[in-house]
Amino acid sequence: MRFTVCEQVSPAIKSLIEEHYIPWYCDVDNSTEWYAYASGLGPFTLPMICIIDPADNSVYIDRTTSVQYADDFYTRLQPRVATPMRHIFLPALPAILLNRQTEEAEGEDSQ
Repeated sequence: MRFTVCEQVSPAIKSLIEEHYIPWYCDVDNSTEWYAYASGLGPFTLPMICIIDPADNSVYIDRTTSVQYADDFYTRLQPRVATPMRHIFLPALPAILLNRQTEEAEGEDSQ
């Protein structure tokens, strides 16, 4: 996903991510940060993709596993742009995508 679907220009997944999110990748072999998001899944196929609740980063709002088709993934990301999301998580070289607008607003609050 990281070097394939997330790089798509048609549909415009790459630009959607670049404009609205900040990717964060987790090495599932050397980190346990993703465990909370996999809770209850049992065995699963990577990547796991979660949209994380900005009010509580230990909670996911949306979760899927396995490779996503570009059109489906793009459709899934679009509504989250209008919502004040903070992260998306993609294990395997998983990612958390931080909503740029939320991050910028938080930066302004601290000034």
